[in-house]
Amino acid sequence: DEVVATGEADLEDLELGSRGRHVWRRVGGIRHGRECAMNADRAEAARGPGRAVILLSGGLDSATVAAWAIREGWLPTALSIDYGQRHRVELDSARAVACHLGIRDHVVLRVDLAPFGSSALLDASIPVPHDRPAAAMASGIPVPYVPARNTVFLSLALALAEARGGAAEAGGVR
Repeated sequence: DEVVATGEADLEDLELGSRGRHVWRRVGGIRHGRECAMNADRAEAARGPGRAVILLSGGLDSATVAAWAIREGWLPTALSIDYGQRHRVELDSARAVACHLGIRDHVVLRVDLAPFGSSALLDASIPVPHDRPAAAMASGIPVPYVPARNTVFLSLALALAEARGGAAEAGGVR
């Protein structure tokens, strides 16, 4: 990794974006590339309860959990799952959040969930619904649903925590 910037930054300073394969963020008006090691010393120096594996999707929930774990003194290992999802920006955002928080141990694991069933998140031939009425959302299984996705993710986080000597796993799910 290349250190692009050093110093301290807070989550409210983070603006994520993507152009092709290059992930960038803007902190205090300065643009930083994906290889940035911002706040690396703070995350690496965390001393406290031990190592925590954090499921990091790149969304607000998982970014908040990661920031909380670091603040509480956990040494973070981030785990992002490339399950073949159509929205690749999710993984780009996870990389940017890990960089922003100074998480140096970030594992991106490829797991093909397509065999578990058809889903609009995995199959480009199934349109992703937008602006559905509440009645439509209340009936049946939604087409973006990936069977047992979060259960699979938690199992993988548990396996990684065991392999890395982790004492905890954390994730923000809806």
